[in-house]
Amino acid sequence: MELISIDTIEQADFFVWHLDTIQLEEWGKSYLAKQPYLTNFFNVAETFRVNKAQQDFIFRCYLVILISYNYYGFTFPEFEREEHVKVIHIWRDYFMKGGKNPTNYRRQKIYLEESKQPLLSQYILKRFSEAKSGNQNLFSDDNPVPIMNLYILIDFLHRMVEKMEDGGER
Repeated sequence: MELISIDTIEQADFFVWHLDTIQLEEWGKSYLAKQPYLTNFFNVAETFRVNKAQQDFIFRCYLVILISYNYYGFTFPEFEREEHVKVIHIWRDYFMKGGKNPTNYRRQKIYLEESKQPLLSQYILKRFSEAKSGNQNLFSDDNPVPIMNLYILIDFLHRMVEKMEDGGER
């Protein structure tokens, strides 16, 4: 799969961040019908133990990622939990390679260096670093779980596209 372009990401970003609350709920319902597991994973505050503002932010990032892939004409089959968890375990094992347990900062750095969709991954990093609620940062560096899961989603979708293009298993 080719790199998702900045133009595509910016178009998806513009669209998603201009949705009002009702439209966001409608898109959530639409994606819930298409991808129930992933949509529930990224649209339930309890998944990441976050507040409503943080959850809305995470869900908008989720939509930008999916819409960016959809712009390239990829229609994904409904993904099951097991498929997603496999990729989570691939990254966990990669981070733990050699008995090391890198810091959260190092894990993010490793992921960004290894990303097959670096422009989309950098977009997520930039969005998170700029996320504010009033004067306060929306997210703190001591909770990397939401951003790492969005990174893993990018990798997961990229792997699924490669699998679809190859017509086989990866």
